[in-house]
Amino acid sequence: MDSSTFTITFVRHGETEDNKKHIVLTYTDQPLNETGLKQGKLVGEALKDVVYKTVYSSDMQRAQQTAQCIIDSSKEEKRPAFILDPRLRERNFGELDGKPAAVWLESGIAWSLVEGKSVIQYNPPGVETYEEFESRVSSFFREIDETSGGNILIVTHGLWIMTLLEYLRTENGNFRFSFDGLDQNGELRSAMKNTAVTKMRVLRGESCAVPNIELIIHNDDSHLSHITKY
Repeated sequence: MDSSTFTITFVRHGETEDNKKHIVLTYTDQPLNETGLKQGKLVGEALKDVVYKTVYSSDMQRAQQTAQCIIDSSKEEKRPAFILDPRLRERNFGELDGKPAAVWLESGIAWSLVEGKSVIQYNPPGVETYEEFESRVSSFFREIDETSGGNILIVTHGLWIMTLLEYLRTENGNFRFSFDGLDQNGELRSAMKNTAVTKMRVLRGESCAVPNIELIIHNDDSHLSHITKY
């Protein structure tokens, strides 16, 4: 197989009312609020020159709306394939959905300090476990890596992207992952911002024993710089 290079761009969905109020929002299907729609248009403008072969999105409204903003902003007349995949949903927090984020975050931070692990690995009672969630995230990513023949856009959720980065940092068999200069102060474990862009360059082929994945942009929401902060 000849060597090939392509990019995978990840975008967290725009803001919803529960995001604005710092409420846990996972499987509740909430649309973008007014600010989220503005954010979607701005990230679409920022990515308008990129040609994507395929756009994947979580089937939640907030992700679909954000993805559609990006597709509608593209300069390309030919539209990419647009695929909804439930594996791109946020981690299911069960009964914690709709509760203040502080309910689980405080206990999660305390746990992470004791265990020396990321707070996203904390398993409150009754939620989709981190191990189950990571399996869902990694299975999707491996499938995409094996089948892609062009640049990809993935519109998903904050913990989904954070979990993928944690997986790539610690998985040592199937990928070679590099992120030079992008994690000097633990940034790879920081919360993903609404419509923030994260981008990877993937090289695979005869010259690579395993796919080489280079993180080139992380959690970049500079396209929102002129939106008035609430």
